[in-house]
Amino acid sequence: MGHKKFKFEVEKPRERYLRHKNCSLLTSRNDSMSCRNSITNLYPSEDSIVDFQIENFKSSDSIVSESVTIDCKDLVDASVQTDMTVKNINQIETEFIYKNKLNYDLRANLVKLHVGTIEWFDTNSKVTFYTGVPNLKILCCLFNFLKPLITENENSAVIIDCFEIFINKPSNLCARAATWSQYKHHNTVKFLIGVSPQGMITFVSKAWGGRVSDKYLTEHCSIFKNILPGDVILADRGFNIAESVGFYCGELKIPGFTKGKLQLTCSDVETTRKIASVRVHVERVIGLLRNKYKVLQSIMPLDYLYTKDSGLCTIDKIVIVCSSLINICDSIIPVE
Repeated sequence: MGHKKFKFEVEKPRERYLRHKNCSLLTSRNDSMSCRNSITNLYPSEDSIVDFQIENFKSSDSIVSESVTIDCKDLVDASVQTDMTVKNINQIETEFIYKNKLNYDLRANLVKLHVGTIEWFDTNSKVTFYTGVPNLKILCCLFNFLKPLITENENSAVIIDCFEIFINKPSNLCARAATWSQYKHHNTVKFLIGVSPQGMITFVSKAWGGRVSDKYLTEHCSIFKNILPGDVILADRGFNIAESVGFYCGELKIPGFTKGKLQLTCSDVETTRKIASVRVHVERVIGLLRNKYKVLQSIMPLDYLYTKDSGLCTIDKIVIVCSSLINICDSIIPVE
């Protein structure tokens, strides 16, 4: 069929194959050499100095070489600089425990140096003006008579919780985002309120944006300035402020929860029952505050949020006045 007329050229494919093989070997050899050089430069000796050439191709025809000297101290691996030994960690822990104990002792001594309420009433006129009691002796007798009768929650200083008030939607996008409440699904301002176990409102914070968390609001509203060593703060589970309260030598008590376990133990159930029976008072006071003064249930205009010369905006003044009027009325919590 004429196949014998065609001659196959074997030499050209063979030469092409050999050239490809040589190029592959040369490329692998260059890669291994560059890898070895990089490893050598990564871990040099401490006193050695590496000189190398940097070739700058300024034009296609000329090549300019520059000699650069680098100190090997700058080539130390960054991960080595952050390594800490067990000895360093133990030393830091010991120092932290010592400073924490020193802080507790200093705060305890500071309380002893402060003048208490009884010592401040140095004249009968002050006692009569602030308490209505005729003189200091009768006031001291009342304190000594009532002190043994307080058998439960004697160290409970305050019960804290947050409540929100609706406001109109701001036109500014940043203000709108700062006041948006994921819990209420509305633009709100948030207040932190502190109630005594007897039902008296003892602390009200300024208005904050509804987006702020309960923890951040509690840590930045200056309520901790009134905490003394040994005081107990009762709060809900959302208030993760145990470390902040401990810094002021106080104690945080929250109801127990079953996270990570099937059920509460008997002791946890009893402790949670006691805490919840007292902590519910702050919710009752907030409900009384809203129901008694309907202005707190309405949607506040944005003009109430502007701060004037007094340093308090109108909505802050409204909440403070309503809380003061609640304290004048009979307590919603029955006192036995």
